[in-house]
Amino acid sequence: MFTIDSAMACSPPSLHRYDHCIHNGDVDAALRDAPHRLSGRLYVGAQEHFYMEPHSVVAVPGERHGEMTIHAMTQCVTKTNRLVAACLGVHEAHVNTKVRRIGGGFGGKETLSTYRAAAAAVAANKLKRAVRMSMTREEDMLASGQSHPFRGTWTVGFDADGRLLGADVELVNNAGSTECCSNVVMDRGVAHFQNAYHFPALRVVGKVGTE
Repeated sequence: MFTIDSAMACSPPSLHRYDHCIHNGDVDAALRDAPHRLSGRLYVGAQEHFYMEPHSVVAVPGERHGEMTIHAMTQCVTKTNRLVAACLGVHEAHVNTKVRRIGGGFGGKETLSTYRAAAAAVAANKLKRAVRMSMTREEDMLASGQSHPFRGTWTVGFDADGRLLGADVELVNNAGSTECCSNVVMDRGVAHFQNAYHFPALRVVGKVGTE
C-alpha cells in the first residue's frame, strides 16, 4: 500500500515535481538561538469530500453540430467548458456551461465534475438528444478523489514566555499516481500554515508524493 512514508523512504524520494515554499527570516539562526525547541510529526488522513448532493449533469446538444449546453454541478465553469470542447473537437465558444447553484463542494466538484460533464456531452453529441447523468452516493464516492492525506514534520523555537521565534516545516501530501489538484492543495497548505500566528522566522517546504 502506498503511503507518504513509503514514498519518502525511496531513494530518491518518490515525488511529483513541486518546488513552492515560504521562507522568511534566518530560520536556522532563530532555531539555534531559541531558548526552547520542540520537534514532531503529525499525520492527517484522507477524507471524502462528501458534499450534500452527488454529482449530476445534463448535456443538451444544440441545433448546429458541436453546440452543447451543459447543466453542471461544478465549481469550475471554465474547466468544464474547456474539457467538453476538447472532447467534442469544437471551439470553446460552442459550449455553454450553466450552474444554477452549488452548495459546499469542498473541492470535490472542481476538476472532478469536468469528467462527468464530458462523458455526458460525448453521449449527447452521439445520440443527438439530451443526456442526463446522476450518480448514486456510492458511485460518486468510489469515482471521486479525496482530500489528501498529509504528513507534517516540524521544529519550532520559542522563548520562556511561549513566544514563537521560528519554525522549520516540511509538508508532504499523498497525490497518488496523478497530480490533478495536488499541487494546488499543497499551495494552500504552504500558504495557510501560519494561520493566525506570527513567526519571525519561518520556512515551510511543500512536497507532493507519488506512487
